[in-house]
Amino acid sequence: MGGLTARARVEGLHVRQYGGFDRAAVRTALAVPDTHTLVTVVGLRWARPGRAHPPARMSLSDIVFSGRWGIPADLATGKRRLSAESRY
Repeated sequence: MGGLTARARVEGLHVRQYGGFDRAAVRTALAVPDTHTLVTVVGLRWARPGRAHPPARMSLSDIVFSGRWGIPADLATGKRRLSAESRY
């Protein structure tokens, strides 16, 4: 899913993954054999008209924290950054 999502975004598509769907109906409609388990349905669509690309993603340093809220995680090394207050 990660690879599909990344490539779809490059191509200007939006991806939506659904876990709640009628498995029996999908199995029948697509003739999926019983040897396969249906886990998810993925919807792909072009970005809205008038928008060349989906909205920009937030940087990881804006949303992934370490130690406490607002202290960006150092994802390159895996080391935690701690503020002076959180060391005590």
